[in-house]
Amino acid sequence: MIRTLDQGAGLEVNIRLELRDYVRASQWFLFKNRSIRLLLPFGVLSLVVSAYIWAVTPTNVPWQGLVLPGILLVLWLSPYLNARRTMASNKAIQDEIHYDFSDRGIDTATSTANSHVGWANIFKVYETKSDFLLFIARNQMYIIPKRCLSVEQIRTFRRILETCVQSKASLRHA
Repeated sequence: MIRTLDQGAGLEVNIRLELRDYVRASQWFLFKNRSIRLLLPFGVLSLVVSAYIWAVTPTNVPWQGLVLPGILLVLWLSPYLNARRTMASNKAIQDEIHYDFSDRGIDTATSTANSHVGWANIFKVYETKSDFLLFIARNQMYIIPKRCLSVEQIRTFRRILETCVQSKASLRHA
């Protein structure tokens, strides 16, 4: 059940995404996966052991110990490379995006497109230290950087999300 907002409780904001916003959200999405996070300590351990073996026997470079750290480095860099490519090719992401969050849902407008998504279509909402990430599918999200919001707008936005998406929201309550 979706509750309605109090009169005037909506929020309108203009967002211009920067490359760092897109990269940060993409890296968060990638590393929120528990199995990838579990690989991190093994990658560091593998790197340390390989460095130790190389230091003890400089003629024997343990290349196999560098495979996992190399994979993790590629995983960490891939969101950056993907973000650069996406931002360069997608005009809608480069434009300023006007968001109107109301009890009807999310209305977005750019110079090239307009859209509406009802709250029932929101898959999941996460609040990170720097962003609000509103997933409209498992791998498609709206990125709302907190740097674009005032403290009061952040509070208002949390109230809107708590009211409209309820259990689908994972908020910080700072």
